[in-house]
Amino acid sequence: IQQKHSFNVGGLAARISIRVYSIKGELLITQRAGQQECELDIAHLPKGIYLIQADSKLGKRQMKFIK
Repeated sequence: IQQKHSFNVGGLAARISIRVYSIKGELLITQRAGQQECELDIAHLPKGIYLIQADSKLGKRQMKFIK
């Protein structure tokens, strides 16, 4: 089984801020995106459950993902 080391986020509005948090609420990754799609490097994160949050002027969206 090949492990994936990146996370693609698509369908983005312009000027969006993407944050990845541990399940304990610790901020791990912050990235700005100005394109329709963004790729986050998650290779350094250990296996676990994470929260990804996307903020734009249109609002916030939060999701969980498992690595």
